[in-house]
Amino acid sequence: MNMEGRNHGSRDRIPGVFFRAMAGLYLESRPDVPREAVVKRLTSRLMERGIEYHVRTVRRQLLGVVESVPPEVEDELRQMIRDDLGLTDDDIESRIAAKGVHVPDELRRSMYVPIERAERLTKLWLHLNPGKSKRSLAQHLSADLAGRGVVLSTDSLQSQLAGKGYLVRRELLEMLAAYLAPMGVSSVEDAEVRASALDESIDASIEGRSLVESERFQQLCRIWQLSHREASSRRLAQLLRDKLGERGLDVGIHHLQRSIAGKTPRVRADLLQAMEELMAESTKGVEVETTTMAEPVRSVDLAWVRCQPISELAESWLTSNPGASMRQLALRVAQTIRKMGYASSHNTIQPILGGWKKKTRGYVYRAVLRQFPGRENEEIPPDHVVGPVSGAEFEEPASARSVSSLDAFILDAQRRLPFAKSPHFVKLSASRAEKLYGIPAREAERLIRGESAKAEDVDHTAGWTAPPRVGVFSEVFENSRR
Repeated sequence: MNMEGRNHGSRDRIPGVFFRAMAGLYLESRPDVPREAVVKRLTSRLMERGIEYHVRTVRRQLLGVVESVPPEVEDELRQMIRDDLGLTDDDIESRIAAKGVHVPDELRRSMYVPIERAERLTKLWLHLNPGKSKRSLAQHLSADLAGRGVVLSTDSLQSQLAGKGYLVRRELLEMLAAYLAPMGVSSVEDAEVRASALDESIDASIEGRSLVESERFQQLCRIWQLSHREASSRRLAQLLRDKLGERGLDVGIHHLQRSIAGKTPRVRADLLQAMEELMAESTKGVEVETTTMAEPVRSVDLAWVRCQPISELAESWLTSNPGASMRQLALRVAQTIRKMGYASSHNTIQPILGGWKKKTRGYVYRAVLRQFPGRENEEIPPDHVVGPVSGAEFEEPASARSVSSLDAFILDAQRRLPFAKSPHFVKLSASRAEKLYGIPAREAERLIRGESAKAEDVDHTAGWTAPPRVGVFSEVFENSRR
């Protein structure tokens, strides 16, 4: 079925060499019948089968202007020869061979197959190779197909593997089956049977590969770190890596630490599921989540705070305790930190107390506050907090992104703009910026083009709540809304 609703038979396409050889046989056997009459007769017979082709299309196929033809068209011409000339299939083969026309088997098979078949085998391969990506598969296919004389770019193959289009080269299907051979697959047909048997497992595997917003993942990471009193993301990243390893996924520690720190706007669904499993294994379960979020004092423990106020408190303590040294205070603070459930050496604490560091964790600040017995309030002033360890507070909207990410995106789009081949480059880039960073598309278009703010743009974004940013383009955007 084509875009106009006409039935053009199956989506398979076979080389038209044998089809044109049969047409030549028919015309030689019936010299009284002109080629145009054969074209019209064949078109009419196809119409009776419910296959709608224009006379011009069949004529082009008969003359070889169109290289490939649907199998139904070849079959109908073969049947027409049987009916009109009384020849059998063997007679047709022998007469064409007697004319010196030899059509090898590879030129009788379908050149193109429905893209759904390639997509099914791709999903099977990805399911059996959970640590590999569709991009890497496309890269290997591009190189191996080029060796067989089929030149397809990586981007084109990746699009076809995702099921975008209607037809793909048969060589692609055969190459996918060859890639599945080490997993016990013997042929394309065997691969399709295996894929049908594993439908549910394949769907679950593909769903795990999908990308989701990272807000929930970062929230769970933050809760886990607070409940386990782990300021560093290293241990959590290792636990997540082990969890993903059980599923056959090999993800680097550095990449996982970036995701935990909120430096990736989206994460794989597999990663979110692994984090949820890790939380479910906690002895406190849901209680961990509700209790941690209800304690604002503890929620700042893993946040970065300025060291200057801590140094001032240390000086105040030394003044109130003449004869005590900074070393002794560092030992007391380290001991208090251990009682709070965290770990830090007095050798690490002393430079912080002396004002030699710029920032430290919130639990160090609270431990210093506990050195003053008469002080009841351990709450850290908001202006002393540099930023949360996870990169996102619990209440932070999903659209809030780092300043550098938005600015880098706009700068990159501006660099690409003069060389863009598509007239829709700005709109597509603006749409992506809206999805990733929460900035309205019209505002993103203005920033990419480097235009000044317009009144209608400001009105258009009046109902949008922008996350706090201090970057170059973020400041421009904020000023335009005032």
